[in-house]
Amino acid sequence: MYLKTPVVSFGQDTILCEGDSFRLSAAQGQPFTTYRWQNGSSDSLFMVTQPGYYTARAENVCGVDGDSLLVDGHSCFCAIYAPTAFSPNSDGFNDFFQLYYDCDIIGGTLKVFNRWGEAVFVTENPDGVWDGFFRSHGVPEGVYVWVFEYEFLEAERVRTISETGTVTLIR
Repeated sequence: MYLKTPVVSFGQDTILCEGDSFRLSAAQGQPFTTYRWQNGSSDSLFMVTQPGYYTARAENVCGVDGDSLLVDGHSCFCAIYAPTAFSPNSDGFNDFFQLYYDCDIIGGTLKVFNRWGEAVFVTENPDGVWDGFFRSHGVPEGVYVWVFEYEFLEAERVRTISETGTVTLIR
């Protein structure tokens, strides 16, 4: 069997979103004799679950190599703001239901459902507004459920999220 000199390469420093994890490999597909991580672990794989500075060293009879990776933490959170009520009565105040957000949304679908689960409003425009009408008729007063499935950019990474809530329509 022919052994190559170890090569450990983690690539560029990266971001770890809150609640995410990923696996680092010191082996790079090569069966080395020994591995050593920053915490003393001797496994070929290391699970990254929090921000920090990660280092690994691989050694066999042909040589030694190592690499390090800085993992920054990020919330990777997009805050969605939704009114709890609106009154589509054309008085110029709260006439529409619309979501507001504090991130770079690149796409999404907003759906509003009545109490029977029927979609009374659907838009693929994240800035879309609902005027309280369905099939050219004003819907009755009541509580409606909204679901917003969207994608946004966070640290050059596309994240897909689904948010839900309710809105009360007042006539």
